[in-house]
Amino acid sequence: MFFQIRKFQNYLQKCLFYLLISNILFSNIFLLVNGTIINSTNFNEFEGEQQAAKAQFLASTGTAILAGFGIISVLALMFGFVYIIVKLFGSRR
Repeated sequence: MFFQIRKFQNYLQKCLFYLLISNILFSNIFLLVNGTIINSTNFNEFEGEQQAAKAQFLASTGTAILAGFGIISVLALMFGFVYIIVKLFGSRR
């Protein structure tokens, strides 16, 4: 039973780690590509306002996604610490 729980915990930690890394990479690449498109186009004033609103929306969305994955990572870390503490002090008789 302990081996299965430990195996699941290792799997969960790896999944969260790769999810966080891929999210950071893809969001940075996505915002960078959109930022260069916004900066390199010739547009009139109305299109400029639309592009600025789009860039602000993408930046806030990327920040919210990163914050969400950060919270998930912190919760997983706390779960790991609680699990270790319970296993250490729960095994004493």
